[in-house]
Amino acid sequence: MKPIFKILIVLAIILIMGLLIYLLWHQITRPKKITPPIAIQTPKQAPETPVEQNEARPQKISDQPIFDFWFSPETNDVFYLTLKGEVYNAQEGEDILYSSQTFSAPNFISPSANGQKILMAFGDPRAPQWGIFDINDRSWQPLPNDLLKATWTDSDQVLVGLVKSQQNISLSTIDLQSSPPKIKILIKDFRFKDIDLKWQAPNQILIIEKASAFYPSRVWALDLKTLSFKTLYGPENGLMLYFSEDKNYLFKYSSPSRLLAITSENQWSLFPPTLAQKCDSYSKIIYCFVPSSFSLENAVLPDDYFTRKTYSLDALFKNDLETGETDQIFLSGQENFPIIDAFNVKIKNDGTLYFINRYDNYLYEYPLAGQ
Repeated sequence: MKPIFKILIVLAIILIMGLLIYLLWHQITRPKKITPPIAIQTPKQAPETPVEQNEARPQKISDQPIFDFWFSPETNDVFYLTLKGEVYNAQEGEDILYSSQTFSAPNFISPSANGQKILMAFGDPRAPQWGIFDINDRSWQPLPNDLLKATWTDSDQVLVGLVKSQQNISLSTIDLQSSPPKIKILIKDFRFKDIDLKWQAPNQILIIEKASAFYPSRVWALDLKTLSFKTLYGPENGLMLYFSEDKNYLFKYSSPSRLLAITSENQWSLFPPTLAQKCDSYSKIIYCFVPSSFSLENAVLPDDYFTRKTYSLDALFKNDLETGETDQIFLSGQENFPIIDAFNVKIKNDGTLYFINRYDNYLYEYPLAGQ
């Protein structure tokens, strides 16, 4: 082969190798084309169902946060006690102040049977002070300092309570017509601890142990005529009782999440279950605010609820005891309904439902007509 051809072949190989090296280098160093990621498509939410203009919703009716409330059956008025102990009559316009006197740390209130007076404990729960407010003369009456527990009888002139005298605690009646109130001992050395008292007509006192999910408690009935005891309920964990406003039903809760509506002739298991204080009755129908399943998912009930470690997101249900049907009326937090954790549910004799919303401590009302 002639030298010239050898040279041409070598040059061609060099050119080809140079071209391959260039193309390979260009491929490595040129900017990469970035393909944008495909957007994640979320399902379109169904548009909210518009709320009819005439559809009722719970309405805030107190001018300020409250501690508790009650009705006057004689006048059909709604009264409430503020967090500071002031007394107001709830009105469509500005609420009417009945008492500007304030108290430290209200513990609880209990209205008399006729709704004309309330019994209040305040201060240190272990050694509370006591007073009675009369809505007719708009005044407070102090009670003896040695009173530890008390409840109304069927008269707004007589209490039954625990009275401490030196180292002894007695179950006694307290006659409010005398000044100072006259104390009559029924049982000396009354040794029940961590209890509440509740009157039950015609002549019984219920002795209710403190409720907890961690230990069983009981309820006893004491006949005030014969002074005989009997165990009414328990021992059950989380045992709590709450009477309907019309006194036709006793709501009994026990852990985990079992609720009964009880009369002297019958009892019904209510579903979905909820705390007893979230229910009341009207015209043979039980209305209950029921927490959504996720809102109290990890809560220990009733302990976490009453210590305010947890709050619920409630739906209002009705249980028709005659037909056995259960229907949801509304779910709070949706369709322009406020977020609700309802407590101390009471229904007035005109069919209006009232409750305290624990999210803001205001008093709300909701008409049940048409539901």
